[in-house]
Amino acid sequence: MSEGLRTPEQVSAAVRELDGLANLLGLPNQERCGILGLTGSAYRLWYSGAIRAEILITAELVRRLGYALPLMRRMAAHTPTGAMARNQRPRAMRDERLA
Repeated sequence: MSEGLRTPEQVSAAVRELDGLANLLGLPNQERCGILGLTGSAYRLWYSGAIRAEILITAELVRRLGYALPLMRRMAAHTPTGAMARNQRPRAMRDERLA
């Protein structure tokens, strides 16, 4: 597993961070799932607590988070957040249907 993501709690926190960055950047739900390598239903079940995080945590998921989070952080740092914040309401992907 990645250097900083060793426990299910750390991985879950990283997924929540990715979700927040995805909201800020306006990424569609399908892109979020594609980044994580999860289906929309698996993601929503995990996010809602209906299934244990340990079931979905794989070395591939941790590797994807390790690649995606630094990139998304840089993208967010170079995005005019004021304009995006006015157009985006905070939301978790589980609250929306996948296209």
